[in-house]
Amino acid sequence: MAKSKYKSHVEPRLETIKAWKRKGLTDEEIMKNLKIGKQTFYNYKKRHVDFVDALKEALEDFVTTIENAHAKSATGFEYEERKVINDNGKKRVEITKKYMPGNVTAQIHILKNRSPIHWHDRKEIELQGNIKINVCITEDDE
Repeated sequence: MAKSKYKSHVEPRLETIKAWKRKGLTDEEIMKNLKIGKQTFYNYKKRHVDFVDALKEALEDFVTTIENAHAKSATGFEYEERKVINDNGKKRVEITKKYMPGNVTAQIHILKNRSPIHWHDRKEIELQGNIKINVCITEDDE
């Protein structure tokens, strides 16, 4: 059986692996970057708790980053737009403050997922006993 290269090849790069995962790289992309196969990757996960912990921690950081960006998109935010202006051979940076209004789709998504009782389109009603219900659904042609 071949000797594991984990101690020399992977362990010294745990911070780099975390950085890759925080940027959103998939396990397959990490395997490619490390030049290891799928089975080796999964063997490392089985045998090395520090490797699993690094992947989990970085994935949690990535998810938090996405959640924060989603919330920022929903509520709106200010940002600075920078333009490099060539003014008769002299370069200068022009900074303009701008505002990005909240994204309604992001708002709806957050509300439906964080407060489904109040915001889901479909309401569920639990019925008990012998109950007869007649439902008449009509469509307005207006």
